[in-house]
Amino acid sequence: MCEGRGKKTKAGGAASRTMRKTVLDGEARGEEEALLGGGGQRPLVVREHRDHQRRHVTLDLQIRENREPPRKKKKKKKKKKKKKKKKKKKKKKKKKKKKKKKRVALFQLLLLTV
Repeated sequence: MCEGRGKKTKAGGAASRTMRKTVLDGEARGEEEALLGGGGQRPLVVREHRDHQRRHVTLDLQIRENREPPRKKKKKKKKKKKKKKKKKKKKKKKKKKKKKKKRVALFQLLLLTV
């Protein structure tokens, strides 16, 4: 895994956005930057572990910090159709029937007089 040039492992998933590469002592920043292209503005995090006489250096490129997030296209909102309001029917007021006054007294008077 570490003869000559460091063998490149595949870049991490889209979520991690970090490219990992194990390299030997000699090569470090230069080749990583060449991989990415562009100036050396991206900070590298170096992790190392020793295995017998060899020293393995893992460079993590922290692309996440300096990378502009992709611009999302704004979704067009669908216009909601306005529901037509149903007109409420006006309730007709019931006319109260006038109670006929019983003209009992007059009628009785009539009866009496006849």
